[in-house]
Order: sequence, then C-alpha cells, then structure tokens
Amino acid sequence: MVMIILGVIMIVLGLYDYKNPNLKFFKFLSRTPKNDTNKQEIRSNGESGIIGGIIFIVIGVIALLLRD
Repeated sequence: MVMIILGVIMIVLGLYDYKNPNLKFFKFLSRTPKNDTNKQEIRSNGESGIIGGIIFIVIGVIALLLRD
C-alpha cells in the first residue's frame, strides 16, 4: 500500500515538474545553477518521475495481489 501511495506522489510531482520546468524548488532539489535554463533536461526529469511512479504503483499492486 505504501508503494502505491509513493507512486501517486511521484506521478503528481513529475507532472508538476513537467508542466512548470523553471520552478525554483525543483531546480534547488536537482542542484542546478540559478542561471541554467535547459528546459529539455528538466522535462526529462519530470518524465522519469512519472515513469518511476508508474513502476512503484505496479510493484505495489503486485505485492497486494501476492499477499495472502
């Protein structure tokens, strides 16, 4: 159940990062310089967050199905 919740949180943050690539908070988390404006790299970070969230949800669903 925790994996599913973490997956949903990762997807939400990934979508927000994908929609707003120049947000200062995400630049701080990824440790990029203030004058760096490479939007493509930040968008790929958002996409990888979404994919990671989907993987977490799948792992959580499989764990729930195999639990007896």
